[in-house]
Amino acid sequence: MRAGPLAAAVALILVTAAPAAAAPSPDPLEPNGGAGGAIQLSGVSTLPSQVEFFLHPDGFDGPADLENSGVTVTAGGTQLPSTVSEIPESASDPNRAVVLVLQLGGSGLETARAAVARYAVAAPDGVALGLVTLAAHPTNVLSPTTDRNDFLAALKQVGVAESTDLPGAVSQADAMLVSGAGADQYRSRRVLVVSSRDTAVVASAQTVGARMAAGGRTVDAVTVGPATESVVRLVSAGGGRISTAASADGLRAALDDQADALAGAVLVRARVPYELSGRTTDLQAAAGGLTTTERVALDVDPNAIASAPDTVAVPGGTAWSLLIGLAAISALLVWFAVRVLTPALADSEGRRALARLQRILEHPRGGKRRSRFSVVTLSGHAATAAGYLLRNPARRAKIELSLERAGSSMTPDQWVALRIALTIGLVVVGMLAFGGLPGLILGVVVGAFGTGGWLRFRAGRRAKAFAEQLPDSLRIVVGSLRSGFSLHQAIDSVASEGDGPVATEFRRALAEIRLGGNLEEALERVAERNNSRDVLWLVMALRIQSDVGGSLAEVVETTVETMRERGRLERHVRALSAEGRMSAYVLLALPIGVGGFMFAVRRAYVKPLYTTSIGIGLLVGAIVFMILGAVWLRKLVKVEV
Repeated sequence: MRAGPLAAAVALILVTAAPAAAAPSPDPLEPNGGAGGAIQLSGVSTLPSQVEFFLHPDGFDGPADLENSGVTVTAGGTQLPSTVSEIPESASDPNRAVVLVLQLGGSGLETARAAVARYAVAAPDGVALGLVTLAAHPTNVLSPTTDRNDFLAALKQVGVAESTDLPGAVSQADAMLVSGAGADQYRSRRVLVVSSRDTAVVASAQTVGARMAAGGRTVDAVTVGPATESVVRLVSAGGGRISTAASADGLRAALDDQADALAGAVLVRARVPYELSGRTTDLQAAAGGLTTTERVALDVDPNAIASAPDTVAVPGGTAWSLLIGLAAISALLVWFAVRVLTPALADSEGRRALARLQRILEHPRGGKRRSRFSVVTLSGHAATAAGYLLRNPARRAKIELSLERAGSSMTPDQWVALRIALTIGLVVVGMLAFGGLPGLILGVVVGAFGTGGWLRFRAGRRAKAFAEQLPDSLRIVVGSLRSGFSLHQAIDSVASEGDGPVATEFRRALAEIRLGGNLEEALERVAERNNSRDVLWLVMALRIQSDVGGSLAEVVETTVETMRERGRLERHVRALSAEGRMSAYVLLALPIGVGGFMFAVRRAYVKPLYTTSIGIGLLVGAIVFMILGAVWLRKLVKVEV
């Protein structure tokens, strides 16, 4: 209790009200509707990995000592570790506010004012109090303040209520709490109606109460005599409770209970586990056998990864089921390799004879031949079945050209059968490891698109090696021409003595020539298989020399110098654009890498992306934009020479 002016003011009000207060009150409190005790939750604040709120008795018949009544906090069906402490507030830093709406009649006016003054003095110093009255009309008397002298001075001016617009007065009190001076620092906002006369306006009462409840603000009421319809609608819609006093004398006990409720409030802090991070769930607090619940959106915890479990749960099964599934897939692939994969061209005598003829044509002098091992060849029923998918000649020719560019010995039928087998196997493994939809998408992407990307990668690497070796190989051709060899003999020397893509392609061109083909046409097919403009320029130079005459060695030498100069310029451009290409690689790899890392270590965090319709839509949109970005970056950093 304060000394000085505050004590004098309270004494003056109590002395003035003494005669009326002397009358005994029978049972001043009758909880509305006979409801039992209750606790209330307010001032919810969510932080990463933590939620805190005020818990207090409802001011009528809730637990007297919340701090020692065993408070438990539950969210999403999970009990949270929690601590209970006093509310850290002071007169200079309030975080709770109560606006009293006074609708007092002429009878017992001084007694009612004395009860309100007693409430103000008993309330904790850190609670800001405001005042609204119904004089000729609803009037804001005092904005919420922690200065009790200002509140008591304003209370002295309160007279008999002439207006009956209680909803309008409550609406003005709510505006003080929301947009008044210092309103942004209040975490708990309440309106307490003290009414001792009838209220005529009821039309807007429920609307005002519902608006306050939607904003997390509560309306309670203490009335003298039965509560009017307007009070009932306000409080029921505002989520509060009503206490009725038999007479004006009973207000003192009712308001004392309200002040005790403010003093008995506690601050509860609860630790939010990583599973609930970022979720909207029901937050339930229980104490003394009573519970209260509020819907809360929990903050996303960026550090929740550190608290994630070390083991990753396998959707749809246990770790043992995953191991068994992988073992079954491995056994199936081994059986498939033994029964279906056979050496190339080993299924008929005619194909073996053709293979021997090809080797004889490529190495008529018994020159050096590099031993080659076919990566994979499919025969029998698997390749035959896959052949039905390639009835379109154009599609078959396209796949055959891609295989030739990659230097693969497989046929289109074999390649399609291999892609189908790998895709099915990867889909099964992915569904066992990651669940239905993620495993299906991963298996299809890696099996269907990954194999195509691998083929293009091999083709690009072989074409690059061919382009790098071609000028040196043609230098040998120029030397042979100057020594008196014919063009066919010069190319044969490169094919016989050389190694790598150029020697292989020249051996194939010579084989075609020996079977009756034309040199220029054979070299054009070499250019097509290796996507080489340099060979096309060579063919063009040979044709021009054949038409106009001249020294063939000089023509080929000029073509070689052009190739070398173009190669130097291309390497210079690649060096200048290296920084841009590296930036493009990082930009494209970063979201994929971060997404994969989060999926591996914190799957629950990214699970909504592939388990909800909104998440799937966002994921599809991200993939589309990634593809567009990749195309744009490729166009940006690619420089044609």
